[in-house]
Amino acid sequence: MKKFLILFLILLPLFIFAQKPQKFYFIELYYKNGEVSLTNLVLKEGFVPQKDYQGEDAWRWELWSKNALLSQGKFPHPGILPPPPPPLEGEETFLPQKYARESSFALLIPYHPQGKLVKVFDEKGNLKIEVDVSGFSQTNKMELFKKYFLFAFLIFCCLVLFLLLLRKWFKKD
Repeated sequence: MKKFLILFLILLPLFIFAQKPQKFYFIELYYKNGEVSLTNLVLKEGFVPQKDYQGEDAWRWELWSKNALLSQGKFPHPGILPPPPPPLEGEETFLPQKYARESSFALLIPYHPQGKLVKVFDEKGNLKIEVDVSGFSQTNKMELFKKYFLFAFLIFCCLVLFLLLLRKWFKKD
């Protein structure tokens, strides 16, 4: 019994502080000659690393609601190629970082219920693309519900009244 209690006390923090899956926007983009286009946009659930890229060529993303910045992050240049292997012993070569002319890449951005727009900027701060994520917004779904609920309810009531009238007319015969 004592061993069980000790084991329980040791494992309890693991269960309490275990990371839970979270929702995130999975945005697939295509980079070609400095231009960026949207390939795919999905809302997924899983584990998202919270690590920003710190290189001098870092691009950045921003998640916006209607008029407020919700979150932001940095990521490596989309066309960056892996560095060459280190020089052999006795060689001293320095090769500058190389970039591909085109590549596909994905951004994993933590979901926010009021998220409306994701903006992607290059290393110079130029806006490269805006991605509308408002379709996944909970506020957007509530607005749609409020907008169409009364209309749908009125149609339902009219349908019920019509069926009651039909039933009454056919009962007289």
